[in-house]
Amino acid sequence: MKQALRAATLALSALLLAACGAQPSEPAAPTAAPAQTARPATAETPAAPDAGGEQVTIEHGQAATLYDGSPMPQQTLPLYYRGAREGMTWEEIAQSTGFSADDLRILNPNVTEDADGCLQGSVGEICLSEGWDIPQTEVCRVTVSVPGMPEPYDSRTYQLPDALADDAARALALAYYQIETTGAGFTTEALPDNTDYVKVTSGVRFDTFSGLKSWLEDVYTADAVSDMLDGQGGAPYYKEGPNDELWVQGYAFDHIVPQSGLTCTEPQEQPDGSVRFAAVCVCVTDDEGKPLDEGQGRLYYAPVSLVLTDGGWRVAEAKAPF
Repeated sequence: MKQALRAATLALSALLLAACGAQPSEPAAPTAAPAQTARPATAETPAAPDAGGEQVTIEHGQAATLYDGSPMPQQTLPLYYRGAREGMTWEEIAQSTGFSADDLRILNPNVTEDADGCLQGSVGEICLSEGWDIPQTEVCRVTVSVPGMPEPYDSRTYQLPDALADDAARALALAYYQIETTGAGFTTEALPDNTDYVKVTSGVRFDTFSGLKSWLEDVYTADAVSDMLDGQGGAPYYKEGPNDELWVQGYAFDHIVPQSGLTCTEPQEQPDGSVRFAAVCVCVTDDEGKPLDEGQGRLYYAPVSLVLTDGGWRVAEAKAPF
């Protein structure tokens, strides 16, 4: 099924119809594409360097593992959704995650709503399920290598659904790399009369605003690029200065959970033709890599949405799973 699915996406079809419920359902079998378009399950596909100097390599047909190389656990653990959700409704969160709004209300009795149904207070973590099976999805390992970036960002590997077309896997891996390396690889200087931003004087991947924007447009949808650069929900991290200068806020990305590994659910097609699934952060060890006590492990759910455009697959949404 995996080979046919990847071939189908390359033929400009979408993946599989989503069935929202307590846990995303298994996909239905797609129509088989001609055998000559299918890619061998264990193929390793190098891609040409991208605009930001990245080299992307895809290894297909892999079993998901934890970061230490051990097999992905076959466990049932609580599943959570992280991030600021104030002002959203349960229905909006249900639409993003695929879980029932009514179930979310029951699972999160301490989260209050205002008269319009919007969540109130500090809502940084929402329970999606008290017991959720760790997905055992077959994955591809996508490695982004960037010579000149500081360690450990000179090479990062992400486990993504093996069913994705290569250009979809490439786009998502680059989106994750961009999230994970926020603030890294730049030389900056202070701006007079501006304490919110610093000016980039050189960069390993890009050092002008137009260079950054061109790179983003090769990875994200136009709407996603607009949201990032226009600062939806706050001041944008990247800003255009005079004469195509690139300004950044200056802080670097930092991990938010002591994760043990990253896996994913099976991609599913939506009625609009987009593809949705979730990256799943697996937390079964502490900060030092020691196994957590029984009942302490948990999972974090990070929705992904990919859209097929005239230029290929682009990322419409990719919540940080780190």
